[in-house]
Amino acid sequence: MNSYKFKFGVFKRLGQVKSKLKVLKKVYSIDFID
Repeated sequence: MNSYKFKFGVFKRLGQVKSKLKVLKKVYSIDFID
């Protein structure tokens, strides 16, 4: 297995998770403020 491809896949996966968390924070921002 190519380590570069593996690292890129992990980085891509982390980016997707971060973007999902940003959306969740926007959706639940009212709950987080209180």
